[in-house]
Amino acid sequence: MTWPTCTHPLESCRLRPARRLHALSALLALALLCVLTPPALADSIATPSPTSDWRIGDVSLTPEAPAAGDVATVRFSVRDTQGAPVPHLSVSAKLRTADTAHGDAPADPILTTTGHELPAPGSYEVLVAVNETGSWWLDIVASDALRQASFSRLLTVDPVKPPTTPANDQDPVFLRGDALGAYYRLDPRTGSVARLSGEGVSQAGGAWWITAVHLTPNADPDPLYGGSWELQVSFADALRGQRISSVDLGAIRAGVYVGSSDQPAIATAVALAPDGAHAYVYWSRQLGAGWTSWVALVDPRTGVVLRTRLLTGGIVADGEFARLAVSDDSRQLLIAEQVIQGAQAAGYRLTRLDADTLETLSQVRRTGAGDDPLATCVIPYPGPVGALPGSDTTFYSLCTPTGSSDPALVIWDAVSGSVVHRVDLGALAGGAASFVDGVATPDGRRFYAVNTVTRQVAEIDLGQGQLQRTVSFGPDPKVQSPSNWNRFFDWLLGMVAPPAAAGVLIEHGVAIAPDGSALYVVSPAKTGSGGYGDGVWEVDSQTLQATRHLLTGQPVAGVVVAPHGRLAVIASDQESDDSQISLVQPDGQVVISLTLPDDLSATIGAR
Repeated sequence: MTWPTCTHPLESCRLRPARRLHALSALLALALLCVLTPPALADSIATPSPTSDWRIGDVSLTPEAPAAGDVATVRFSVRDTQGAPVPHLSVSAKLRTADTAHGDAPADPILTTTGHELPAPGSYEVLVAVNETGSWWLDIVASDALRQASFSRLLTVDPVKPPTTPANDQDPVFLRGDALGAYYRLDPRTGSVARLSGEGVSQAGGAWWITAVHLTPNADPDPLYGGSWELQVSFADALRGQRISSVDLGAIRAGVYVGSSDQPAIATAVALAPDGAHAYVYWSRQLGAGWTSWVALVDPRTGVVLRTRLLTGGIVADGEFARLAVSDDSRQLLIAEQVIQGAQAAGYRLTRLDADTLETLSQVRRTGAGDDPLATCVIPYPGPVGALPGSDTTFYSLCTPTGSSDPALVIWDAVSGSVVHRVDLGALAGGAASFVDGVATPDGRRFYAVNTVTRQVAEIDLGQGQLQRTVSFGPDPKVQSPSNWNRFFDWLLGMVAPPAAAGVLIEHGVAIAPDGSALYVVSPAKTGSGGYGDGVWEVDSQTLQATRHLLTGQPVAGVVVAPHGRLAVIASDQESDDSQISLVQPDGQVVISLTLPDDLSATIGAR
């Protein structure tokens, strides 16, 4: 006689061909036991493969009733038929929805992760990030090359219970969501994800901060005469999502943007000093044709306004953007304002202030200088901007200087508003200038400009402003470049909210290892236009040659390197609003995969 095998609390038990009439009573009893057995993890039944004689036991789950955002720890042991421990197994776990109809194939998992062996032989542990509420099947498999044992458990994940579980505070990654003001904090060690509200993320004073600007109308604005808005800036702990302080800056009288009925013509920017002691809030409003600007020195821990300064002189413009930069010693503040006329950069103003007194140290104003190369480079498109090491006044920008159709790396002086060095990248751009991206080394001494479509990389000495070498690191696929107008429009939308600190957000083209040893390049798909990339290329920074092609064939949208070296790779699902996140070891091993219900392709181009 052959007995049925019950492999899952909700699966049917099937009797193999045998003497069914003689087995009826035993079958009914066993089927009833299978259906009614509670899914307590300690009593889970191992599901061996046909060749496995292992048994799983000593199973524990902590916490027993997880809430969204928790990381559940599952421990268990594997023993053979003689009771001896089975060591050196590979362990994997999957979390999948429990809503699949009876008889349907199991749903795709929302999270897949790997476990590890504990010091005691035959004992194992797996960490499972439960990021969403609801009912989920947790499937765990322990295997070697020939055999496996497995078990399943039904988990009910409750809503978040305050206080929020503290996140790993050493190497978080922050991803910008599709909606304005939406961020996700990702722990690259466990795959735990928490949703945050804010517009900018930065690290200062040994802490992670998330900031948000709030403009609340005092009455319905008039399209012709404008209105009044209350300006408030909030500071929160970006690891735990807890509000720290709010800064009230009062009512701001302003017009509305041309073509809008209620969008205030107010530009804002926020920055924290590297030591975390102070923060700076900039705002500018348009009344009539002129823009007037202020900056406030605030205590981000208490919300107290310590000092306010009106910047001298108005600016006539259709629009304005601003970026704040605080020197490494927290003693100087640079306010870079970009003037927009007719949707084009038409000038700028660079104001250096004493960071404690807000007294002016220098100012350069060129507001009607559409032919000045810095008009498009003080707040650059398409690439990053940063200070040269050891300097408070010299910056680099990857940009397309005014009057040129090709990108360049421009090194410029904020005191004089002059270009110190200009490295033209027209040869690197070729016919795909829209795909030129770049990143500086962690020590700030070199810059790598990468054409992600032609797979070429140029190394530039930032101190000397010289191109050192240009190398092809992979085959050149045939990809249609999007129009410059579409790329500029995407960038313009991304500038509405202040971006997070460089290196924190997903980059759309290239990232660098924490020690500067390797570049990670997202290259566009081999065919078609507008598609996502074909995996991730790892490029040795010494030889500028590709050493690995990770996740080959997968539609990768972006990559970032966590401080400890693990990669967070984003693949957006073009048929839904979901994003797939793969956490990859430096050796190329995918250790965690998870689904996030948001389109993280919005992080493309954000800095």
